[in-house]
Amino acid sequence: MVGTSCGIGKYIPASCSIATTSLPALTETWQIDIDITKGQVTWFNVNAPLNKALLSTISDFSNMYHIVMFNFGGIADLSVDNSFLQMKFNNVDFSISTRVSSGGTTRVIGEKITSTSVTSYQITFTGFGNAICFGLIEIPEINTVTLDGGDYQAHWGPCADHFGGSMWPTGSIDYVCPCVACHAQCSKCSGPTENECEACSLGFYLQPNFPTCINSCPTGYWKDDDSNKCKICHNSCSVCTGPNNNQCSACNSGAFLRPSSTTCASGCIPGYWGDTSSNTCVQCDTSCSGCTGPNNQCSTCNSGYFLQPSGTGCLDSCPNGCWGNTDSHTCESCNTACSICTGPSNTQCSACNSGYFLQPAPDDTSCLTTCQTGYWKDTTNHVCTPCNAACEACLDGTHTQCSSCNSGFFLQPLPSTSTCLDFCPQGYWGNTGSHTCDTCSTACSGCTGASDTQCTACNPGYFLQPAPSATTCLDSCPPGYWEDTTNHICALCDTSCAVCLDGTNTRCSSCNPGYFLQQGSTICLDSCPAGSWPNSTSSTCENCDISCAICSSSDNTQCSACNSGYFLQPSSTICLSTCTDHYYTNTSFNSCESKSNFLLDSL
Repeated sequence: MVGTSCGIGKYIPASCSIATTSLPALTETWQIDIDITKGQVTWFNVNAPLNKALLSTISDFSNMYHIVMFNFGGIADLSVDNSFLQMKFNNVDFSISTRVSSGGTTRVIGEKITSTSVTSYQITFTGFGNAICFGLIEIPEINTVTLDGGDYQAHWGPCADHFGGSMWPTGSIDYVCPCVACHAQCSKCSGPTENECEACSLGFYLQPNFPTCINSCPTGYWKDDDSNKCKICHNSCSVCTGPNNNQCSACNSGAFLRPSSTTCASGCIPGYWGDTSSNTCVQCDTSCSGCTGPNNQCSTCNSGYFLQPSGTGCLDSCPNGCWGNTDSHTCESCNTACSICTGPSNTQCSACNSGYFLQPAPDDTSCLTTCQTGYWKDTTNHVCTPCNAACEACLDGTHTQCSSCNSGFFLQPLPSTSTCLDFCPQGYWGNTGSHTCDTCSTACSGCTGASDTQCTACNPGYFLQPAPSATTCLDSCPPGYWEDTTNHICALCDTSCAVCLDGTNTRCSSCNPGYFLQQGSTICLDSCPAGSWPNSTSSTCENCDISCAICSSSDNTQCSACNSGYFLQPSSTICLSTCTDHYYTNTSFNSCESKSNFLLDSL
């Protein structure tokens, strides 16, 4: 029975040389200790250190209850409050909290051993009629027990009486050596040294795996001042002050001590990372809201910083091709159109990738595959660059790579079909609707429109007409004009010519009034030669009658002089081959002269 417990700070030694075997008596104070774990109950006289203790071994406490029994009345004073004995009783006085008294023979049934908080108390046998017994009673159901009458022989424990006391059941309780004080560091022990402790005194702690009480606990254990035991730390703690993971001062591998805290957890709070060398949470770099290591090993970023595309590192900007998402604090890829951007859309670009072009204002943050009219695709800078002022649409910044022209400029014909100039070459006209140089009419070598009535110069075979048709090219000229094949114009005839072949008066085919086309000639003169007369109707010189040398008509009646063989009749404009009576033929003047005048002249 070495080491069996018998109260706080004592133990039962294996042997004892001098000891008495007295049972309880009037006025004595005895103590009961119940150890359910060991299945042991001990009774001993607290004021008789040389008196042997009583020990009973009980394997099953499931139906055991506290009991105090009075035989013919009595008074028992307790070291604890009497409430634990007030489960079932009859004619018992509990008015004094630490006293139980009765005037008859009765049992006082207390709490069930497996659920009570009282496993040790002292009782003083202050007075009794025949006896007072105390200990345990085994009953299957508390309500079936008979309280009054009977005896104590079926119960466990000693009795104080006037005849030297007794203990029951017979043969179930043994005498053991008197309780001896444990080492000062032990409150319960199995031997006299500090290495034979079962429980420890205040300020000392039962060591794990060793029955030793010392004032400290090994690493991984904490001082439990309630049980005075070294209790194992939470599995996350290597050093602790309590059983929970929030009572740690150092952590085991796989757990980390959180900042300004006594908590060990498998992860760190945002802004800290788990240092496996110290098992502590170390503050991240100021740029990181979450990290996996020191410096810039970030997993998430603080406001104003962005997680880089590599997956670690927080910087205050993102590389080209990414934009800083201020909600997630990450660098996210730009739209495929953008090489630099401020957001995910192709309308949030500040520079474009190859094949895309930054648009002009007001859309100057958009990257598209095309440029609007008036701009050209600059494949070097990936921007839409304004066309030359001459171009409405173009392929570069010059005026020679245009596909259409602005107002005041015209797209040139072959071989310069991509050039815009403010004029068109000879043979073309500037179409202000299409801003193109359109081909003139086939008649025109220069023109202002598509019609042959909008010419400024004519092609060979055509002639620029005189006013009011001075912009018309025809293949002939009107009367009064001649076809100038050098200048391709209708040139004004000489003033004498109505129709002519050049600008002189010597190549006329008809004459203007007051001029006459000379016979056998293309000359217009203001008179006709002898033998012809000026026909003012046809503006020609016509032959006089054969008889007339000078005439004003085509017959022989309008002569003013006659040809040889014909004679101007007297007082007449007629030429005849003879003269009338009284006249003779004057062959010098080809006239008929009066014979009387002839006679006078001859006298």
